[in-house]
This record gives sequence, C-alpha cells and structure tokens, in this order.
Amino acid sequence: ASYPMSPRYAGDAVTVNLVAQTSGYALSTFNVKVGYDRTVLDYVRFNADSKFNAPTLGLNTAGVINVIITGIFPGVARSSVTGADISVGSVSFKVKSTALAGTYAGSLTLNVVSLVNIAVYAFANNLDGEILDSRDGFQTSGQLVVQDSTNIAGAYAYASQGELMNMAVLGPNNDVTADVTLMKVFEYPTRADERIPSPVCSVATAFANVLKVVSVSNVCRVTVDNTFNQGHSAAFVTVASGTFTVQQPFRVWYPNTVAVAVDD
Repeated sequence: ASYPMSPRYAGDAVTVNLVAQTSGYALSTFNVKVGYDRTVLDYVRFNADSKFNAPTLGLNTAGVINVIITGIFPGVARSSVTGADISVGSVSFKVKSTALAGTYAGSLTLNVVSLVNIAVYAFANNLDGEILDSRDGFQTSGQLVVQDSTNIAGAYAYASQGELMNMAVLGPNNDVTADVTLMKVFEYPTRADERIPSPVCSVATAFANVLKVVSVSNVCRVTVDNTFNQGHSAAFVTVASGTFTVQQPFRVWYPNTVAVAVDD
C-alpha cells in the first residue's frame, strides 16, 4: 500500500493505493483489512479496480475497512491479474479538519486476510501488508505527517509603480508617491497570500536625498518631492515585519536642467 510521502494538511485528501504480489498466481479473490486512525482520518470510500467484481465492504470494527472481492470481471485476461504489482483498488480518506499538526505513527495498517487464485488456492493468508510512506523502505504500519496550514514560508513586496519622476521642481503640488505592500506566503500550496499589516518602513542613508518612506494604512508610502535634489537608477526602501525583510527597488528620475521658454 502507498501512503503519502509528503506532509498533508487538515482537510486534504489522502489516497491509499493497494497492490498485490501474486507470486506467479492469477489473483481472483481476496480479503484485506485496512485499519486507520480515526483521530486524524475520515474514511471516504473504497475505489474498486475494474479488473475485479464489485467489492463487498464491511465496517464491523470501528476504524477498519474490510474489503472482500470474489472473482475477476468477465473477459479479464489472467495475465492482467498476475504479477508483482497488481492494482486491486484504492481507499480514499480525508484528513480531519480538526487534525492538529504532528506525526501520526501507526495511522494506517494493512492486513492481508487471504489471496486466492483462479483455482481457488489460497496462496497467502493472514499477513501484514507492506506500506510505503515518507520513511525509507516498506513498513508494517503507515506514518502520516500533518502540517499547520498557517505556517509561513516567506514574504515578498510589490509597489504600485516602480519608476518615479520627481516633478516637484516644476512647482507645488507635484509630489509623486508609490505604495509598497508586504505579503506573506504560506507553506500550504492552495492558501492565498495575505497582506502583512503595519510593516516597518525605512530608507538607507545613501538614498536620503532621493526619496522618503512612511507607514500609511498598512502600506509603506514612498514619496519624491521638492525636498530632494537627485535621482537614482537603483534606490530602494526596506519593508519589514518580524523576521521578514524585503528591499523594494525604485528608479527615480530627477531633471538635471529645467528651462522655460516663452515666445510671444
């Protein structure tokens, strides 16, 4: 049986694929019991393989799925049910929405009650199935790792515009601004990025004559105005929150010469 080899999150689907080693026999009938930890997994359904007749399922014991299949589907070749990795179906689970982050050892077990060939010979009885999970090699019980969906993988920033033209030298009320937003990225791949509120904003001394930055309404507002007298091709402001620090670059244009000509 295959169990997830990478971490899962609360609410994620988990599929356990079941395969049989038939030792050269043509598998026809089998009975397997799949045990699962009900504190972390919810059973969804058993997915039968099309090579075999419809399964009979029993849930006589809490946390155990008893799968019984008798006979192969008409027209299925013996070669299709003979081999080292014959698919016999899969079991669909869902990680409980209330599952806490952690490692759940022994959360899956597999008992092979019997494997019977076409000649009604039971060539395997009462064996522990092999489970492949995130650890090396096959195991007799499966281990599932559940991660916290709120874990943050990193952060990035973006600006409303990356090039600023200082037009203040042409007169009042010509200030130019750009807003920088700091975003956090979650480890959970389907969770949308979120804005980080109240970031700390700063500008290096090297760019003190180019631009300024202040924190305004959960963004860093960058301004060029008539208090500055130069531009820069690669100025930047620093946006930070907690352990995350991002440098947001800007190209700032400043006119070297301003000439006004009037012709009447």
